[in-house]
Amino acid sequence: MGAALAAHRVSAAFEVEPYVTENSQKYGDQEITDIDAGAAQNFPVNGYGVLASWAATHPRTVAALSAAIEAGNRIATTSIAARQRALETALHLPAHVADVMAAGTFPVALDPVQIQRAATMMLRFGQLRRPFDVAGITG
Repeated sequence: MGAALAAHRVSAAFEVEPYVTENSQKYGDQEITDIDAGAAQNFPVNGYGVLASWAATHPRTVAALSAAIEAGNRIATTSIAARQRALETALHLPAHVADVMAAGTFPVALDPVQIQRAATMMLRFGQLRRPFDVAGITG
């Protein structure tokens, strides 16, 4: 997207990290708004889930994956240097990008309030047909 902006093939682009930072440094892209601000700040945008039937059949796998995600999130939260080096490796980023880009948050526990916030927004914008109480999946 940064190359398309620089070549004037598009007038604007929606970019996520690391591309916001990388394209700013490489092409001089200018960020005009941050979607993680105001009412959208810290809005949960991803997660992991499996069917209850699968989890019941594979409890050790579920436990191992949960433990690995929690351990990784704990490292990412407590060691900025480790997180930056992991981003460099996993995303093939130069250090000068990984060191300054917004990296998001890495929670080590579910926040039912935030997850309910996502379900409420999904209902509001037609992604769900009826209200969904997340207590059954976050407890």
